[in-house]
Amino acid sequence: MLQKQEQTRPAREGRKVERIHTEDSRATIDETRLGGETQAITVQPRNAGLPAYEVLPKNGARSSPGNAPEGAGGQGPRVWKFLDF
Repeated sequence: MLQKQEQTRPAREGRKVERIHTEDSRATIDETRLGGETQAITVQPRNAGLPAYEVLPKNGARSSPGNAPEGAGGQGPRVWKFLDF
C-alpha cells in the first residue's frame, strides 16, 4: 500500500488543509482534511469500468438530510455522481 500525505498552506480560517493519497492493488483513495477533520473521501476502484464514488464523512461535512445508511468501516454513506459538469 502506498500512502502520501501533502500538507498545504493554512486555510483562511487558520486551519491546516491536508490531502492524503492512498493506493493499493484494488483502489486509489483521496482524502481531504481541514483542521484534522475529514471533509471529503473519493475512491477510484482499479477495476476498469467501475465509476469513482465518494464516501460522506460522519462529521456532517456535506451531509444530506434524512437517515442515510452507513457505509463500511463506520464511515457515512457512499454516493456516486451520475452527471459531472
